[in-house]
Amino acid sequence: MSTPSPISVAHRPSAVFTVEVQSPTDVGRIHLSGGAEHDETNRIRAEKAARYPDDNLEYSVPKVVESLREGRRDSCNTVPIVAALLAAIEAAMIVLIKTHHATMIPALIASASPTVGSANATTFLLILSYVGLILNTSTTFSSRLLIERLRKFVFVWEGVKPVLTDSSVRSTRRLLRWDTAPEEVWHILEFYHFSTLLASFLIISTQILMFIWISEEAAVAVVSTAIALFCLIPFVTIFL
Repeated sequence: MSTPSPISVAHRPSAVFTVEVQSPTDVGRIHLSGGAEHDETNRIRAEKAARYPDDNLEYSVPKVVESLREGRRDSCNTVPIVAALLAAIEAAMIVLIKTHHATMIPALIASASPTVGSANATTFLLILSYVGLILNTSTTFSSRLLIERLRKFVFVWEGVKPVLTDSSVRSTRRLLRWDTAPEEVWHILEFYHFSTLLASFLIISTQILMFIWISEEAAVAVVSTAIALFCLIPFVTIFL
């Protein structure tokens, strides 16, 4: 009695390939069907299925990895909208600061009040406004770069999976390190994306408080500052 071949591929007129996997631990049959024009493709797939029985022929990732990818993609899709709103606020602040400066300085000159401090504060507010506009624009661009990388997520998985022996923890860890590109590139881009968005929030908060202290009474400024400090609690938790 002859020993059966470990892998046998049978060709049928209907272009249906049957792959028989015979091993001490696994005996199975895999059917791949297609038209006559796909014979060569089906043959290659059949050989791959027999050679890598643990591989899925479709592009798929573990649920935990897919969930993480979807969360990151949703976040990156939301950030450009937030950055656009912040940029609109900065543009409105520029108009408001310039209007306030044009009406405040002549009144201070007429009343013989000191104008140097108010002029310096107004200049500082304008600088913050333009810096905020640049940061928000950069945040939008970095979001698009992150989204482009996330679109290649599944293909990264397909490139990593065949060389792994563990398809759960170890492969997930390697995939999250982005083996197809330097790890530092991804971390730098993600850190830059988060830092610019956080800086934009802090700049707008500083501008609003400074404008209140310049143009409003002390009681209004103190209450507004207390509320602003309370609203900064979520930012503090980031570093905990």
